[in-house]
Amino acid sequence: MNLEELQQELDEVREHAQKVRENIIKTQEREDKRDKNRRTSRIRGAIIANAAIA
Repeated sequence: MNLEELQQELDEVREHAQKVRENIIKTQEREDKRDKNRRTSRIRGAIIANAAIA
């Protein structure tokens, strides 16, 4: 394996790692939004006290 091939492999790994990071961030945002929606009532400002009900 020469330096050019190694550089190409590293670039591919870097691109893949970036996509994984972006997907993790998007997933975390979706989960945060879902959790927030589960903890709040339809009435603005009302928070469901018992998480088992939510």
